[in-house]
Amino acid sequence: MFGEGDVEKEIATVDRMLRLGASTEMVSKFYGLTHQEVALRRDILGLPKRKGRHPVLSEAQENALWEHWKPAVKARCIALEDDIVMLKLTLDLAEELNLPASVIWAAIRSWIDQGLV
Repeated sequence: MFGEGDVEKEIATVDRMLRLGASTEMVSKFYGLTHQEVALRRDILGLPKRKGRHPVLSEAQENALWEHWKPAVKARCIALEDDIVMLKLTLDLAEELNLPASVIWAAIRSWIDQGLV
């Protein structure tokens, strides 16, 4: 059973994800929220309605992301299959690089799937 602090921490993480451009699918995957629940959280936070996908990264943005992500994975000793820790890194990078979390997550998953790490 979740303690009260756990629920508050989970809500804070979901809110951070949404503010940093995480997709509804990401929030659903990690926290089990329905599309309606995610839409409600967006409304509560005063975020604009999302229309379609975020744009893909330019080559320069992807290179910058790689230059930040690769050393951070090593420095934090993150296992590539540890999605929760990888999500935290994704959100930190979204803040640092001012890029949508969903775009960063997709790039990271692609690199891992291609065995580029």
